[in-house]
Formats: sequence, C-alpha cells, structure tokens
Amino acid sequence: MENVAKTVLVVDDEKDVREALQDKFTSEGFQIITADDGDVGLTAALEKHPDLIILDVIMPNMSGWDVLEKLRQDAWGANVPVIMLTVLDDIESTAKAMKYKSFDVLVKNDWKLSDVVHRVKERLGQV
Repeated sequence: MENVAKTVLVVDDEKDVREALQDKFTSEGFQIITADDGDVGLTAALEKHPDLIILDVIMPNMSGWDVLEKLRQDAWGANVPVIMLTVLDDIESTAKAMKYKSFDVLVKNDWKLSDVVHRVKERLGQV
C-alpha cells in the first residue's frame, strides 16, 4: 500500500515565513496548502481538512486565536492538530493555546525549520 503524503495547512501573513515552511515541508514529502490571513486559512481548513495546521497568532482580518476558536466549534476541526506560531512569548499565549487544544506554541524567534518539521512529524505520529 502506498504511503499517502500528509497535508499541512500553513496560515501566516508573512510571505517569507509561508514560503520557507512550504519549501521545507515540500522537500520532506508533505503536501502544503498556504493562506495569508485568518479568514482564508479558516475557509481552507474547513474545506480541505488538512492533517495538521500551522497557525500564526497575529494576522490581519482574523487572529490565529479566532481561527482556532472557530475551528474547535466544527466537528472535524475539533480534533485537528494545530501548532501555533507567535512572536509572543508569554504565559497567557500558552494558556490560551491549551484552552483550545493546541498544545504546541512555537515562538518565532526561537525555532528553526527543522524544529517545526520534527514537531509536525511528532504530532502526526511519523517519528
């Protein structure tokens, strides 16, 4: 049986971040969907049902927290793994992430692409 590539949705308003994650995950054998704001990301998630979502916190139109809250109200979205990316390094962000069942919060200045890939593989049971 063929191993079907897992799909990751990257939602981030920073083009450089989206492109870097897309390139890295594509080279690792993942299928990637990208969105440049929360509204587009939420729609993509609910329509395409990716295996995992990487979600920026601070974005125009709809914050990552608002996207996550709306996702968790959907039958499918209630359980999809979500990794939050943020420039905020505070206890409130971590508490909020846990409230909405996103147990991974990566502070943008503290990670490398390989760290994100490893975390995604962990969440998808590929490690």
